[in-house]
Amino acid sequence: MALKDIQDKIIADAESEAETIVAHARVKAGEILGVARKEAGEYSEKALDEARIEAEKSQMRALSMARLASRDKLLALKSRLLSEVYEQAISSLKSLTKEAYERIIEKTLKLSGDLTPQVEVMCPKGKEKQTEEALKKAKSRIGSKTEFIFAGKTFAGIGGFVLLSDSMRLDGSFELLMDTLRNDIEPEVMSILFGEGK
Repeated sequence: MALKDIQDKIIADAESEAETIVAHARVKAGEILGVARKEAGEYSEKALDEARIEAEKSQMRALSMARLASRDKLLALKSRLLSEVYEQAISSLKSLTKEAYERIIEKTLKLSGDLTPQVEVMCPKGKEKQTEEALKKAKSRIGSKTEFIFAGKTFAGIGGFVLLSDSMRLDGSFELLMDTLRNDIEPEVMSILFGEGK
């Protein structure tokens, strides 16, 4: 074998070995690429699933927040309407007839129960005379033995009275009566206004 033959043989062997290595590398690269594609597909599917779940959660949070905001607005509206009803009720107490004013004073005095023998009376400013007359009539109608002392003291209010003695203070002002009544009848008023509360 001549030198050229040896060189040709070495080159042929090298080329053959190179082709084998390249073919093997191609197979290996194909396997790696297949595994990578499979992993990428799994990762992509997992990422899409996570994105869908997160989108659903976000949608549910947004829906929940919208419901809460709607409920808060409805509650605020109901509260405002309820306050308006009570403001109108208090406003209507300002224009009671004499007889109606006397009936309310009498009922309030009856509800007061036993009083001390002597009480000082505070009247709403501007209704001193009307309140004094109403209390005197109520006292005689219910047979109260309490002596009412009208000392000219007044309070800012639309009607009623405040009775004072050393041992007690009884607030029969219309504002306090309405506040107390509001707490007692609010469920019924809510039912009438909004069909709820009972």
